[in-house]
Amino acid sequence: MPRGTAKHNPDSTAGQGTTTGAPSKMDAVRQALNSLGRDAKPPALDSYIREHFGMSIPHNMISSYKSQLRSKKGGKGGRRGRPPASESAKTMNAVAEERQRVSFKDLQEVKNLAGRLGIAKLQKLVEVLAP
Repeated sequence: MPRGTAKHNPDSTAGQGTTTGAPSKMDAVRQALNSLGRDAKPPALDSYIREHFGMSIPHNMISSYKSQLRSKKGGKGGRRGRPPASESAKTMNAVAEERQRVSFKDLQEVKNLAGRLGIAKLQKLVEVLAP
């Protein structure tokens, strides 16, 4: 005998929630928004839902469902909180500071050039490159 869960029978309605055919509150709000538009206010949505589905949903719940639907459709998303500082300002400051610093590696490169070219040629090279 196999052990495990029974396969789902598409003809069976057991375990699928209500069998009355009435949509859930979220579905009712979704359908009302589709017919009245995304900018519809909760009182207008409530009237539409009462007429077409025969159910009453509090306005704050309609507003909550509306917010949830908006966020699923590609709203702001992401993390809450203060947005990060502009990267360009940070980057520009960091680059400017980095250009002003002389690292140990830079000094080693200058010493190597002085050894290869000689001090006189290195001075001429610096004069040519200087602004």
